[in-house]
Amino acid sequence: FVAVVHDATARLSRQLSSAEDFVDQLGFLTEVQEGWKDTDDKMLEIKNLIELIQGASIPIPELDHAAYQTLTPDFNTLKGAIDDAEAAKEDNIARFSGDLAHGVEQVSRE
Repeated sequence: FVAVVHDATARLSRQLSSAEDFVDQLGFLTEVQEGWKDTDDKMLEIKNLIELIQGASIPIPELDHAAYQTLTPDFNTLKGAIDDAEAAKEDNIARFSGDLAHGVEQVSRE
């Protein structure tokens, strides 16, 4: 789950350099948003399991504990990346529409 969160954050935070990048990001953003309830439920499930394990005084392997300690901040970073990608959508539409129009114009001249 940690890897999924990191991958999604990286994909949504990537600098866009082309209309194709933007279209890919839009598709991925939609996918993440549509699956958000499942992602949020998974995060809650992990949190509840860790609390249960800790409440029962069951030792957690150090590596797993470290991963859990970073999960909440990483999850919040993902939420921020989703919000940022959503907020930048209109600007990117304008930016890449202009790039496409310019490209079409150049091709028409050739």
